[in-house]
Amino acid sequence: MTESYNFLPITLFQTINATQGKISEAPENISSLSNSAFYVIVLSILLGVLIGYAIKLRDEMKRKQKILFLLTGLLVGVDIVALCFRIVYNGTSLYMNGRKWIVLPNLLDFRIVLWVFAVLENAFSFATIMTITIIIGFLQDMFLTTAAAARAISRKVYPYIKWSLFTVNMVTGGTLGLVIVLNAILNLLVKMTLLNKALAVPFQIVLLCFYFIANVINLVTFTVVSTRLLHVVNKTSSHVSTTKEKVPFMNRPFTKIVGLMSGMILSAFLQIVAAIIGFLTSTFASHLHMLDYFLHSLGIVIFSVFVLLLYSPLWNEKCEKEAEDHVRKTGTKKGPIQHQDKKEPGTFNIQSMNNSEKQEEVSTKV
Repeated sequence: MTESYNFLPITLFQTINATQGKISEAPENISSLSNSAFYVIVLSILLGVLIGYAIKLRDEMKRKQKILFLLTGLLVGVDIVALCFRIVYNGTSLYMNGRKWIVLPNLLDFRIVLWVFAVLENAFSFATIMTITIIIGFLQDMFLTTAAAARAISRKVYPYIKWSLFTVNMVTGGTLGLVIVLNAILNLLVKMTLLNKALAVPFQIVLLCFYFIANVINLVTFTVVSTRLLHVVNKTSSHVSTTKEKVPFMNRPFTKIVGLMSGMILSAFLQIVAAIIGFLTSTFASHLHMLDYFLHSLGIVIFSVFVLLLYSPLWNEKCEKEAEDHVRKTGTKKGPIQHQDKKEPGTFNIQSMNNSEKQEEVSTKV
């Protein structure tokens, strides 16, 4: 064993056979490199648009808007880092493909590079689903507050749904983070042939199950609440709007919000599809690995675009007016709707529930 590894336990390297296992074949490496390079460019452009948009709107953006941009930027950034790790891994593998790598004098160095970057890529890829869960929980919380302000759900039921869903998303996010770390450690041991792969697979299954269950709960809750919200708003609008004021159902801000939120949540399930395909390709056809790589990054792009598209309808004046008109006509508040000089968007254009609790009534905001 070389002196460069004397700082590590010698017994560890005595148990490692660097010639064991296999490396990715050249066709797989080339296709993966092409896919990774393409998505690094696409995601970098998306991140640039996100940063530019944030800089342009920095003076008018409020706390929760900034949090939304920060989380979305973090999601895109994490996936870019994962793709860069994959490029290093596939690039190193491709270099070894052109040589009789099994007799390379510094074979262990190459193997360590492959092990470390494969594990880092895997960990960062899984970290994206943790970030997606947090973003969905954040937007879902705002959507529920809006639905409560529009009287789509009662004030008594609202806190239970809100905090139950918030707890599910945050606990899921924390659990995913812990499982991702454990999975990375086990994955490294598997790569080093110190652990049987069968012992590491259950952690990935548990991770994906948590993610799947959280997304199903979010989707079911969102479907029920959004259906009720659209029904209530549509019913009220049909009674109070004149023919001149009437806006087509599909062009209403609330309709756009529901459509974009639906697309965002459904796109999150692409990560499950990518993981299933990844398991199948790893087991039966490793040369088709690019399929799950492609779907994973595609899911990130679609999800991020939906979040960006949500920015305008979430905080525009038409949506606010629609909510105000609905609350006025329900007769739940006497007199004109009061506006506050200080604004902090805690909902989709509707006053934060903290202020509502103080007034014992849900009111709209500017």
